[in-house]
Amino acid sequence: DDFRGIFMSISTTPDGDEKSSAETNFDAFARMLSHVCPLGDANRAKLQTLFTEVVNDDEADFPDFLRLMHRLLAENFANLKELTQGAAAAEPPRPARRPSMLRVARTRSSLMLATLER
Repeated sequence: DDFRGIFMSISTTPDGDEKSSAETNFDAFARMLSHVCPLGDANRAKLQTLFTEVVNDDEADFPDFLRLMHRLLAENFANLKELTQGAAAAEPPRPARRPSMLRVARTRSSLMLATLER
């Protein structure tokens, strides 16, 4: 359910279409991942290659998103395993005020990546 939420937060749906047809492009995916691991020029180029290999299209649907996340963890892309280690076990602290959307996205991304690597 959390992976679905992350996917939906970076995806678009055609007007009037069902959420089941949601898709995300490389730029949105890279922006989301950049909150978890560094995406300099070299990592961005590697990510573009992986995205193209896994997705085989300009847009990724939810199953593509899951396959891509699995591949990134399997290959330990940009030390993703180390960056997310322990995130699934640790409960995020409750903020005294409402967190920004960016902080929520980072926390959810880290937790979901750590869960997927199990």
